[in-house]
Amino acid sequence: MAFKEIYDALTRGSILDDAFDEIEEMNEQSKSMFRDSFKCLLDDKCNIAERICGEDKLINRLEVGVRTKVLKYLAFNASPDLSGSLYLISIVIDYERIGDYCKNIAQLKLLYPTILDDDQYRKDVIAMYGRIIKMFDLTKESLQEDNEKKAKTVMGMHEEGTKRKHADLARRLTEDTEIDARKAIIYALLTNNLRRISAHLRNVASGVIQPIPQLGYNPFKEEMKKKRKEKGE
Repeated sequence: MAFKEIYDALTRGSILDDAFDEIEEMNEQSKSMFRDSFKCLLDDKCNIAERICGEDKLINRLEVGVRTKVLKYLAFNASPDLSGSLYLISIVIDYERIGDYCKNIAQLKLLYPTILDDDQYRKDVIAMYGRIIKMFDLTKESLQEDNEKKAKTVMGMHEEGTKRKHADLARRLTEDTEIDARKAIIYALLTNNLRRISAHLRNVASGVIQPIPQLGYNPFKEEMKKKRKEKGE
């Protein structure tokens, strides 16, 4: 069932009229947390760590709000849309996890205090950051518009962008014998968290295309592998 059909089925005269607004708010709040956590780590802004914790609490409250509406909907409807309800529950779990990973990024500065030089590693993680910010926006738009093209773009950005960049950085860090150990730990943990955030956005966007049992699975993965092989990558 397409996302718009799920939306229509759940919200037509039901108590879930505000649930999708809350999910959109979760997207914006998690994107705000992501920005702040990156600023905390790369720009040495440890003073905003408290704000990040506050934003995470808001995401948790929104998650509870959506769950409550879904449960009320299931309780008060004789023939509820179970697939749509499960999808909403899945979305809020993904956003809650993104909030946790954002906190992890901010905490890296406190656990391993050091200045990250303006080197290639820093440039690469900033590029990953920019790509994921775009994924937040495209994910939101794909849900709002029931846009399969944008959802597919998000899923491709994770597979072809974030995952491959993470693997490349991990390999380079392993081979780099000159990098400071503390910086290597930060970059390794940072890119791992970036990959996980990207994966959760992929999961949310996949609901526009995939049925509930296949949420998070990329149906275009084999197609992408074939194209890479043809390019000799």
